[in-house]
Amino acid sequence: MESQGKTKCNFAYRARRHRVAMRILSAVVLSLAVSDFASAGLFAPDSLSEKDAASIHKIAVISNLGNTLHLDKIGLTVFQNKVEQVSVPDWNMDDHVLTYVLDGLRSDGRFSFQALNLPPGTELMDLNGPRTALRPTGRRRLIDQGRSQGVDAVLLIEVAGSPNAPTISPGFGFYDQHTLGIEHVSICTSIALALFRVDGNKVLALQTPVPLTQVTMVWPIRTSWEDLEPMAKRNIQDAIVQTLYARVESSLRAMKFAFDAPNKISAIKDTRRYEVETVP
Repeated sequence: MESQGKTKCNFAYRARRHRVAMRILSAVVLSLAVSDFASAGLFAPDSLSEKDAASIHKIAVISNLGNTLHLDKIGLTVFQNKVEQVSVPDWNMDDHVLTYVLDGLRSDGRFSFQALNLPPGTELMDLNGPRTALRPTGRRRLIDQGRSQGVDAVLLIEVAGSPNAPTISPGFGFYDQHTLGIEHVSICTSIALALFRVDGNKVLALQTPVPLTQVTMVWPIRTSWEDLEPMAKRNIQDAIVQTLYARVESSLRAMKFAFDAPNKISAIKDTRRYEVETVP
């Protein structure tokens, strides 16, 4: 009788444990389902689908990269990191990128393209920081302007930070990191390209290209940015712009736009020192 009682208790215990396990499993499955459902609205497709492409005809383009050059030197510890920010309004980076993109996209006969003309004084970056396309206030500003211009979609090129690489500054510049005693110098183009529909506020495609492009050179700044000769500054500008153009072009092609690259920039002397190695 005692053994039978123990057997019943064991069966009852296993049954309770099974029910608890099933409840936990059901909760996990439900949680994953809810998570997947919620995530579906947060992550946009990488490329423009044929269905979405057929529903838009006029696209307004805006570049919001700003005028800040980032010069990041990363040490073995956070206490050895040195981040310098230099204002370079004379580079006119957004004007150059916008012109480059509009020229290159002319080969895509499915759409007509124009510049998105925000009111003078509008500073999207100051308003929202990185990732304007995924922030409600900044995106609403762009959508409202797109609607006033009668376009179907807005293509935004902007700076983008990465939570997986916090030492990489959003935007453009140079990035220097020592690993096992070896210096790795890269041109940084930490950007994102987002295409979203004006009607319905839907992100149609989103690309975040690889932010670092390793270059065959040493850190170009020995003292400070101010101490560089004008030609040295021009060479650095040329190298960054070339790399930025390449990243923008590859992102537009990945979004399924036809892109016929125009002449990237005028040739200047001594650019061989700043040739870049393509990073997949």
